[in-house]
Amino acid sequence: EVTGIGQALEGTALVAIDKLDKLGPTGVRDELVARGIAPEAAQRLLDLTTVAQDKTNAQALKALRAMLPLPQAQQALDDLETLCQLTAEAPAGPRLCIAPALARGLSYYTGPIFEVVSEDFSGSLGGGGRYDNLVGMFSGKQVPAVGFSLGLERILLLMEEQQMFPALPMAAQVMICPLPDTPLAPVVGLTSRLRQAGITVELSPEQIRLGRQLANA
Repeated sequence: EVTGIGQALEGTALVAIDKLDKLGPTGVRDELVARGIAPEAAQRLLDLTTVAQDKTNAQALKALRAMLPLPQAQQALDDLETLCQLTAEAPAGPRLCIAPALARGLSYYTGPIFEVVSEDFSGSLGGGGRYDNLVGMFSGKQVPAVGFSLGLERILLLMEEQQMFPALPMAAQVMICPLPDTPLAPVVGLTSRLRQAGITVELSPEQIRLGRQLANA
């Protein structure tokens, strides 16, 4: 609304802004204009969504307050400022970064939205936000809610690249060979005790003669 982009083009503008990290400001400006948005409006939108670059959260909020005079915008900025204050002494505090270009799920999110990112990985590792009305659609009553999802495969890939997994011994240290006339209950018990002691054990699945089991070993 502040940039002068009409409501009919709001969705298409958000699609273009979402590509800011991939196309850069110039590429996004060109796409906005190609989507029918006036060049001056496209530039105002870029100024708004890139204002937080190289700024602290407090500096970004101050700059946004000057650029967004609408009362509802000031209330939203108040909420973000409160969020920063409440988390200042919590583990999340130093990791929070105001991101004006982050626009996702605006049809159902009712408050702040967020993504989890790593400098060592392109793309997000998780995302979510506040969605006060979503639970009410199914429960019939208003339930304030905040939630997020994690990209498990991406997290595992990043952990593997960072060599965060301990080395796991895959080869068996001990093989137990039950003979044809051996009672199996004590064999299973012995296997369990060895594993509890930290020994990697393989139990032969067949009660066959010892020579064949040793050959398999």
